[in-house]
Amino acid sequence: MRCTTCALVCAALLFGGAGYSPAAELVEGANKFNTLVYSATGNLSNGAGETFFVGRTNQGSPADLRRGLIQFDTSSIPAHSVITDVKLTLSFDRTSDTIDRAVSLHRVLQDWGQGTSNAGGTGNGGGGGAGAPATQNDATWLYTFYNSALPSASPTWNTPGGDFVSTASASTIIGEIQNSAIPYTWSGPGMIADVQSWVDNPGTNFGWLVLGDESTNGTARRFDSSDNSIGGDRPVLVIDYTTPVVPEPGSLTLLTTGAAGFVLFRRRRRSRGC
Repeated sequence: MRCTTCALVCAALLFGGAGYSPAAELVEGANKFNTLVYSATGNLSNGAGETFFVGRTNQGSPADLRRGLIQFDTSSIPAHSVITDVKLTLSFDRTSDTIDRAVSLHRVLQDWGQGTSNAGGTGNGGGGGAGAPATQNDATWLYTFYNSALPSASPTWNTPGGDFVSTASASTIIGEIQNSAIPYTWSGPGMIADVQSWVDNPGTNFGWLVLGDESTNGTARRFDSSDNSIGGDRPVLVIDYTTPVVPEPGSLTLLTTGAAGFVLFRRRRRSRGC
């Protein structure tokens, strides 16, 4: 009985000094965004517009293709934290489509830029869908960081239209709405895994590509961007996480002493056959 009691005490000293903090939450606005506007020369973008587009417009294939890019800064989350929940909210404000369509998030595999190109994108006309001339460091259909002085020297995507994981991290059905910002939320284990990977490896945080239904023209959806004039309509990412608690110096001393005692106890117990 005495041996058992001592073992329990030592084990408590050995393993009882560490744990995780109560859950914390980070609410973050988008760090950058852009619209990849199809262009055979890669010279169109929408880096500073109030909205961004996904899906296909009515311009005719392939010029109608649009894909969104969005990235959030997760660097304030302490290292070794465990991500427990992730929710992205985007305000959807326009489409000419009458059919519900899926819009999905895909983890981006290359860094990309946001310039000052502004295609507009507010009002009843659905402006902004055609894109605007790309400016320095804009992401475009062909380029990750557009070089306005020498476009051909711009670094390229490996695949035109962006490099991203083909499997969706999350997907949400977006309905028909006209000129009224409605919030939609994306969440799920795929997004948790993405954010966890960014916290563990900060240099890989290139955000998500927002992919609409590209099966036919006229499916485009317009979302409010981080440059939207209405603050409450801008993208928001909410991340829940827990963080390892580092024991106080006194606790570390106790932990070390307990560990040494436990090892000595085990040796003596074996020598006595106890």
